[in-house]
Amino acid sequence: MAEIQTAAGRPRTQARILSLVIAGGGLILLGAVALVYVFWSQAGASNLPGGFESAVPLRVDFRAPKLELKEIGENPVSLADYAGQVVLVNNWAFWCPPCRAELPILEMLENYVTPLLEK
Repeated sequence: MAEIQTAAGRPRTQARILSLVIAGGGLILLGAVALVYVFWSQAGASNLPGGFESAVPLRVDFRAPKLELKEIGENPVSLADYAGQVVLVNNWAFWCPPCRAELPILEMLENYVTPLLEK
């Protein structure tokens, strides 16, 4: 039995399968967007500018782990050296585009948080 050809010259069954695949992909994308929206809306409003949301509150009830790293000049720096101060530990790499993209955001965060900590 011969298949009916569409205007593009493809068999109708292939066109139907392609339509179903596109529709299914659209539904999956819509579901993913809905999930992201639900998680972001449940996270609650933030007091930080630009919709930043804190993963960890500024005040925590646990001690920071022991951490010692070397500065560029090979001087050891321990997290304990900053006891009683607010510290943001950020793993960063110069070859990482998202890492470089987040630098302005971290600078905005510093400009926002620093006056609050000085009160």
